[in-house]
Amino acid sequence: MGNTQTTVRIKPYTAAQASLVTAPSYLIDRIVPDVEQILLPERASGGGTLRYGPGRLSGAGQPPRRRVFGRAQPVTPLTGAANFDFRRNEPTNWAHFTTNHLPVFFHICDEMGIDRHGATILMPTNTPGFIQRAAAFFGLTLALTDAPVDGDGIAFDLDPWIALRAERAAWVRGKTGRAARAQGLLSDKDTV
Repeated sequence: MGNTQTTVRIKPYTAAQASLVTAPSYLIDRIVPDVEQILLPERASGGGTLRYGPGRLSGAGQPPRRRVFGRAQPVTPLTGAANFDFRRNEPTNWAHFTTNHLPVFFHICDEMGIDRHGATILMPTNTPGFIQRAAAFFGLTLALTDAPVDGDGIAFDLDPWIALRAERAAWVRGKTGRAARAQGLLSDKDTV
Protein backbone atom coordinates (compact mmCIF):
# COMPACT_ATOMS: atom_id res chain seq x y z
CA MET A 1 0.00 0.00 0.00
CA GLY A 2 0.93 3.60 -0.32
CA ASN A 3 2.58 5.67 2.37
CA THR A 4 -0.62 7.46 3.45
CA GLN A 5 -2.57 4.57 4.82
CA THR A 6 -5.12 4.67 7.59
CA THR A 7 -5.34 1.91 10.18
CA VAL A 8 -8.62 1.04 11.92
CA ARG A 9 -8.46 -1.28 14.91
CA ILE A 10 -11.54 -3.47 15.16
CA LYS A 11 -12.47 -4.67 18.64
CA PRO A 12 -13.32 -8.30 19.41
CA TYR A 13 -16.92 -9.13 18.73
CA THR A 14 -19.36 -11.99 19.19
CA ALA A 15 -21.99 -12.29 16.47
CA ALA A 16 -25.24 -13.74 17.79
CA GLN A 17 -26.88 -16.74 16.17
CA ALA A 18 -28.88 -15.58 13.17
CA SER A 19 -30.62 -16.68 9.99
CA LEU A 20 -29.36 -15.94 6.52
CA VAL A 21 -31.70 -16.04 3.54
CA THR A 22 -29.86 -16.60 0.27
CA ALA A 23 -30.57 -15.54 -3.28
CA PRO A 24 -32.36 -18.24 -5.34
CA SER A 25 -29.93 -21.04 -6.14
CA TYR A 26 -29.69 -24.71 -7.11
CA LEU A 27 -28.37 -25.79 -3.70
CA ILE A 28 -28.89 -29.32 -2.42
CA ASP A 29 -31.16 -31.26 -4.80
CA ARG A 30 -33.21 -28.50 -6.39
CA ILE A 31 -34.24 -28.55 -10.03
CA VAL A 32 -35.85 -25.12 -9.76
CA PRO A 33 -33.83 -22.42 -7.98
CA ASP A 34 -35.20 -21.38 -4.61
CA VAL A 35 -34.01 -19.38 -1.61
CA GLU A 36 -32.34 -21.19 1.26
CA GLN A 37 -32.56 -20.24 4.92
CA ILE A 38 -29.31 -20.98 6.68
CA LEU A 39 -28.92 -20.91 10.47
CA LEU A 40 -25.62 -19.25 11.35
CA PRO A 41 -24.21 -20.24 14.75
CA GLU A 42 -22.88 -17.74 17.25
CA ARG A 43 -19.35 -16.82 16.25
CA ALA A 44 -16.63 -14.92 18.08
CA SER A 45 -14.12 -12.74 16.32
CA GLY A 46 -10.92 -11.74 18.05
CA GLY A 47 -10.93 -8.33 16.41
CA GLY A 48 -8.65 -7.24 13.63
CA THR A 49 -7.24 -4.43 11.55
CA LEU A 50 -8.40 -2.60 8.44
CA ARG A 51 -5.68 -0.73 6.57
CA TYR A 52 -6.46 1.39 3.54
CA GLY A 53 -5.26 4.31 1.49
CA PRO A 54 -4.22 5.40 -1.97
CA GLY A 55 -1.95 2.87 -3.56
CA ARG A 56 -0.94 0.92 -6.60
CA LEU A 57 -3.24 -1.91 -7.59
CA SER A 58 -1.48 -4.65 -9.46
CA GLY A 59 -1.89 -8.33 -9.86
CA ALA A 60 -4.22 -10.93 -11.25
CA GLY A 61 -7.76 -11.65 -10.26
CA GLN A 62 -8.13 -14.67 -12.49
CA PRO A 63 -8.71 -18.08 -10.92
CA PRO A 64 -5.64 -20.35 -10.65
CA ARG A 65 -7.10 -22.81 -13.22
CA ARG A 66 -7.03 -20.14 -15.89
CA ARG A 67 -3.46 -19.24 -15.06
CA VAL A 68 -2.39 -22.87 -15.40
CA PHE A 69 -4.47 -24.00 -18.37
CA GLY A 70 -5.39 -20.79 -20.16
CA ARG A 71 -3.39 -18.21 -21.97
CA ALA A 72 -1.90 -15.43 -19.90
CA GLN A 73 -4.05 -12.33 -20.12
CA PRO A 74 -2.47 -8.96 -20.83
CA VAL A 75 -2.35 -6.45 -17.99
CA THR A 76 -5.34 -4.10 -17.95
CA PRO A 77 -4.31 -0.52 -17.17
CA LEU A 78 -6.61 1.21 -14.69
CA THR A 79 -7.80 4.76 -15.20
CA GLY A 80 -8.84 7.09 -12.41
CA ALA A 81 -7.69 6.93 -8.81
CA ALA A 82 -10.72 5.43 -7.02
CA ASN A 83 -10.45 1.80 -8.14
CA PHE A 84 -11.28 -0.90 -5.58
CA ASP A 85 -10.16 -4.48 -6.27
CA PHE A 86 -12.87 -6.69 -4.75
CA ARG A 87 -11.85 -9.87 -6.60
CA ARG A 88 -11.17 -11.73 -3.36
CA ASN A 89 -13.06 -13.19 -0.41
CA GLU A 90 -15.86 -14.65 -2.57
CA PRO A 91 -17.39 -11.44 -3.96
CA THR A 92 -19.66 -13.39 -6.32
CA ASN A 93 -21.57 -14.76 -3.31
CA TRP A 94 -24.65 -12.59 -2.60
CA ALA A 95 -24.20 -12.55 1.18
CA HIS A 96 -20.48 -11.81 0.93
CA PHE A 97 -20.95 -8.94 -1.52
CA THR A 98 -23.84 -7.28 0.33
CA THR A 99 -22.72 -7.82 3.92
CA ASN A 100 -18.94 -7.76 3.59
CA HIS A 101 -17.65 -6.03 0.47
CA LEU A 102 -20.20 -3.19 0.35
CA PRO A 103 -19.71 -2.16 4.01
CA VAL A 104 -15.93 -1.98 3.47
CA PHE A 105 -16.50 0.07 0.30
CA PHE A 106 -18.96 2.46 2.00
CA HIS A 107 -16.67 2.93 5.02
CA ILE A 108 -13.57 3.69 2.99
CA CYS A 109 -15.52 6.10 0.75
CA ASP A 110 -16.84 7.91 3.85
CA GLU A 111 -13.46 8.15 5.53
CA MET A 112 -11.56 9.22 2.39
CA GLY A 113 -14.24 11.54 1.02
CA ILE A 114 -14.64 9.48 -2.16
CA ASP A 115 -17.80 9.96 -4.23
CA ARG A 116 -19.14 6.47 -4.95
CA HIS A 117 -20.18 7.63 -8.43
CA GLY A 118 -16.52 8.26 -9.28
CA ALA A 119 -15.33 4.90 -7.99
CA THR A 120 -14.90 1.66 -9.92
CA ILE A 121 -15.19 -1.73 -8.22
CA LEU A 122 -13.25 -4.55 -9.90
CA MET A 123 -15.14 -7.84 -9.81
CA PRO A 124 -14.58 -11.27 -11.44
CA THR A 125 -16.03 -11.85 -14.91
CA ASN A 126 -18.33 -14.55 -13.53
CA THR A 127 -20.13 -12.07 -11.23
CA PRO A 128 -23.81 -13.07 -11.27
CA GLY A 129 -26.38 -10.73 -12.77
CA PHE A 130 -28.17 -10.28 -9.45
CA ILE A 131 -24.98 -8.87 -7.90
CA GLN A 132 -24.47 -6.59 -10.91
CA ARG A 133 -28.06 -5.37 -10.50
CA ALA A 134 -27.50 -4.81 -6.77
CA ALA A 135 -24.48 -2.66 -7.60
CA ALA A 136 -26.58 -0.70 -10.12
CA PHE A 137 -29.30 -0.30 -7.45
CA PHE A 138 -26.72 1.45 -5.25
CA GLY A 139 -25.37 3.54 -8.15
CA LEU A 140 -22.03 1.72 -8.24
CA THR A 141 -19.83 1.05 -11.24
CA LEU A 142 -18.44 -2.45 -11.67
CA ALA A 143 -15.62 -3.47 -14.00
CA LEU A 144 -15.64 -7.21 -14.63
CA THR A 145 -12.22 -8.68 -15.31
CA ASP A 146 -10.08 -11.65 -14.42
CA ALA A 147 -7.02 -10.08 -16.03
CA PRO A 148 -4.09 -8.69 -14.10
CA VAL A 149 -4.46 -4.95 -13.49
CA ASP A 150 -2.06 -2.09 -12.96
CA GLY A 151 -2.89 1.42 -11.88
CA ASP A 152 -3.87 3.73 -9.09
CA GLY A 153 -6.58 2.80 -6.67
CA ILE A 154 -7.56 2.36 -3.08
CA ALA A 155 -5.52 -0.44 -1.60
CA PHE A 156 -6.96 -2.12 1.47
CA ASP A 157 -6.29 -5.08 3.69
CA LEU A 158 -8.61 -6.48 6.33
CA ASP A 159 -7.03 -9.02 8.66
CA PRO A 160 -8.78 -11.25 9.45
CA TRP A 161 -11.66 -10.80 7.02
CA ILE A 162 -14.20 -11.99 9.62
CA ALA A 163 -13.29 -9.06 11.90
CA LEU A 164 -15.54 -6.74 9.89
CA ARG A 165 -18.59 -8.36 11.50
CA ALA A 166 -18.05 -6.04 14.46
CA GLU A 167 -18.24 -2.87 12.36
CA ARG A 168 -20.18 -3.59 9.17
CA ALA A 169 -23.60 -2.56 10.54
CA ALA A 170 -22.20 0.86 11.46
CA TRP A 171 -20.34 1.18 8.17
CA VAL A 172 -23.49 0.72 6.06
CA ARG A 173 -25.23 3.42 8.14
CA GLY A 174 -22.60 5.98 7.16
CA LYS A 175 -23.16 8.83 4.71
CA THR A 176 -22.26 6.85 1.58
CA GLY A 177 -24.33 3.81 2.53
CA ARG A 178 -27.38 5.95 3.35
CA ALA A 179 -27.09 7.91 0.09
CA ALA A 180 -26.67 4.72 -1.95
CA ARG A 181 -29.76 3.14 -0.37
CA ALA A 182 -31.81 6.31 -0.87
CA GLN A 183 -30.81 6.48 -4.54
CA GLY A 184 -31.84 2.87 -5.08
CA LEU A 185 -35.11 3.18 -3.22
CA LEU A 186 -36.05 6.40 -5.05
CA SER A 187 -35.11 5.00 -8.45
CA ASP A 188 -38.02 4.18 -10.72
CA LYS A 189 -36.14 1.38 -12.46
CA ASP A 190 -36.35 -2.22 -11.34
CA THR A 191 -32.69 -3.21 -10.83
CA VAL A 192 -32.71 -5.93 -8.21
